[in-house]
Amino acid sequence: MSGREVLGSVAQQMSWITIDDLLAGTPHSLTDDSIHGPVNAVPPCPVSDRESTKTLGSILRRPTILPTPAFAARMLLGEMADTLLLASTRVVHAVFRASKFEFMYPDLDMALQYLWANETSPSH
Repeated sequence: MSGREVLGSVAQQMSWITIDDLLAGTPHSLTDDSIHGPVNAVPPCPVSDRESTKTLGSILRRPTILPTPAFAARMLLGEMADTLLLASTRVVHAVFRASKFEFMYPDLDMALQYLWANETSPSH
């Protein structure tokens, strides 16, 4: 299995961001005059739980065959499983898109490849 199995119905949506994009997006959101109000710090492509698991498994070169049923997550974590693992959050980046902010890692595959390469480099 990968470090994280497919959870629940596998249809859950999740939004994510790399620390590099968050650190670049924060000053952008504070200094760009076109931005007003709250900003969702997420890249352009939210992913399903299945897609995130498959992408991570591919990068780690690990199989991602068997899903973890929602009831198993709930047995392990109780009610917290619904919030931590099974909830769906499809957040979009409309404000960043309108302000022409460019993400360094706009899709999950690119982000995970970068993170994995840096994690496994000799300097770590």
